[in-house]
Amino acid sequence: MGELKLDNIDNLDSLANILRLTFANEDWHNMIGVADRLYEASSVLYYYQLTQSSRKSSQDRPLIYYLGYSQLCKGVAYQKLKRYSES
Repeated sequence: MGELKLDNIDNLDSLANILRLTFANEDWHNMIGVADRLYEASSVLYYYQLTQSSRKSSQDRPLIYYLGYSQLCKGVAYQKLKRYSES
């Protein structure tokens, strides 16, 4: 399967759903890329919310969920690829 184009997706819930789909399809390389994109997008939003305390989040879950979920999924993908030192 080809590489996913995720540059324009900023919705954390959409990225989490794509991450679930890559896991279900056992597409480990794309799963790593999606996990990185989810981590990047949630990190940017987290730091933005630190400076703008009155901003309400539009995600279904707290930001810490997306940060942790992305790292967990990335570790699982590396394990499935037998790249244990990276997981």
